[in-house]
Amino acid sequence: MNDQGQNAFIFRIAGDNTINSRIRSVLLENGYKISESNGSCSHIEDFGPIIVPITKVTKTISWLDDMLKKAGPLGKKVIGVWSPESKDSDLPESLLKYAHAIVCPNNEQILAAIAGKRLLQDSNCAERTIKDNPRHIC
Repeated sequence: MNDQGQNAFIFRIAGDNTINSRIRSVLLENGYKISESNGSCSHIEDFGPIIVPITKVTKTISWLDDMLKKAGPLGKKVIGVWSPESKDSDLPESLLKYAHAIVCPNNEQILAAIAGKRLLQDSNCAERTIKDNPRHIC
């Protein structure tokens, strides 16, 4: 992997340290350098995969839509990771639109998504239909 691919960005979501810690651990154990922010990041092009924890508050974050719109055209892998307490109704439309993958908080699935596998799961870890994700390419 190149240096950019080794540098992951995590949108830090306040109020759910469990999912933030789990994502951090998976990335650190696999050699990723991590940058985190709980606010808008103007240097999104400097990062490899962009990880967005999906929690009860994710869809209320005002700057998230703009950041995801910026990441898509840059070809960034945007990966949503469900928090164990989340429900399908917590998924922001913009994340569904721009995500490369949406996965449950399973180490292997997170790493597979970062490696390029297109996974689309609901909050119960069941496969979602492809038509739900307009970015999915057969």
